Amino acid sequence: MPGKKITKQQVEIYMSNKTRGLTQKIAAAKAGLSEKRGYRCEHGQLANQDKERKRLWKGKKNPFEGVWESVIVPLLIKGIYQNQNCQLVKPLMIVPV
Repeated sequence: MPGKKITKQQVEIYMSNKTRGLTQKIAAAKAGLSEKRGYRCEHGQLANQDKERKRLWKGKKNPFEGVWESVIVPLLIKGIYQNQNCQLVKPLMIVPV
């Protein structure tokens, strides 16, 4: 079906049926694929959908990278001890009580 990803199980079923001597049409039907997708499975033309592709670009730079541990965390902790109405539930997550 268009738009649906092919699973490893479908590829395995298709290939095992092909090795048993079934035609491309029948092997694809048993695996729940179209003939065209069966051909692509057989010839390795499908992109590996299970693996995530590695990004070739870099994301944004973290603006707090140089000052987070040395400046911001101590300020947060200091603020918590001055304001007794707050509680540190998770590291760096302040929840009012």
